[in-house]
This record gives sequence, structure tokens and C-alpha cells, in this order.
Amino acid sequence: MLIIELIVDLLYSLLRLFSAYILSISVALVIGISMARSKVLEVILYPIIDVLQSIPVLGFFPAVLLFLVNIFPPPIGVEMASIILIFTGQVWNLILGVYSAIKSLPSDFILLSEVYSLNTASRILKIYIPAALFAIASNSVVSWAGGLFFLTACEIISFGNTEYRLRGIGTTIIELASKGDYIDMYIAIMLLLAISIFLYIFLWNPLANIAANISGVVKLFTLQ
Repeated sequence: MLIIELIVDLLYSLLRLFSAYILSISVALVIGISMARSKVLEVILYPIIDVLQSIPVLGFFPAVLLFLVNIFPPPIGVEMASIILIFTGQVWNLILGVYSAIKSLPSDFILLSEVYSLNTASRILKIYIPAALFAIASNSVVSWAGGLFFLTACEIISFGNTEYRLRGIGTTIIELASKGDYIDMYIAIMLLLAISIFLYIFLWNPLANIAANISGVVKLFTLQ
């Protein structure tokens, strides 16, 4: 197999992983902040999320496939199902990280925001999101690894007697292994390993450092 084909397969997989990651951050901010600021939601949602994070991605297969594959025509439904399944391997860790970050905020922050009459949107933009950035950045590596771990299962989807194989590096690795083409299979694995190391060095690590600096100065600038 040509290396250019493996790179294209990798790009397909990265697009799904980043789509799921962006969706995970959005959901984590909404649910994490809501749980931390509402006792009622905290009591209701925290046990549910605690249970959901213990369920492997494969446990969400029936519900996701039944809903998306039957409603949306292929390849749209299958692609959406793949992204949602990857999302289920990433999001819970981020939600709990955001929740912990907001929960640990000093009560003086909230009191001062009331004194300065900050509305909900201003509190989210000036207090909650800056305070949650480091938790998101530091938990992103674990969440990304969770998506990678089940990548193959999320790209080869079986629904009844029908099997959908999405183009991606996970599918390619399985197909190469089944053909006995172990040289190309190991090249694909090494390519996936190389991009993971690259992302850690040039994305996740710098992101964590930047987020730590923002979280460190948020106490000084939240209400300015």
C-alpha cells in the first residue's frame, strides 16, 4: 500500500477524532458548568455520568446505531454514528474535569460577580471558561487516547447483517491484518503512533501550558 493512501486514511480518522473532540468540549462545558453551579443538576447528573464513564464505547453501539443509521441515509448516518461513538470515549473525562475546576472556584468569585452585576453570559466567558481551560487541556490527552483506543470499532460498524466500513486508519489496519500484509499494517500503526506523538508535543503539551497560565491569572482579571 502506498504511503500516500495511508496518510489519506489517517486524515479521515483525524477528522472524525477532532469532530468528536470539539463536540466533547462543547458538551463538557455545558454540563460541567451546569452541574457545578446547580445542586439539583449535580445530584441528578453526577451519578449518571459516573455510571456512563464506566461503560465501554461498545456498550453504546446498539442505541447509537439504531437511532442514527436508521434515521439518516448512508454514509451520513454511519459517519455520525462513528463520531458519536468516538465522542462517548472522550466526553466523560472532560465533563468531570470541568465540573471539578468550577466546583473548586473560591466563593469570592461568585460574590464579586454578583456585586458587579455580571450576567450569566459574562460569568461563563470571564470566570467559568477561563477557570476550566486547564482541566480541559490536561484531560484532553486521556480523552484523545480513549477515542484512539476504540477507533477501529468506531470505523467498522455492524448493524444486523449489514457491515459498514468507513475509510480510516483503523479500518485499514484491520483489513491489512486480515490479508496478512503485516508490513503495511505495522507502517500504518507507526504512522498512527507518530501523529499521536506529534500532537502531544505540538498541541496537547503547549495547550496545557497556555491553559495553566490563563488559569493562573484568572483571579486577577476575571472582573476587569
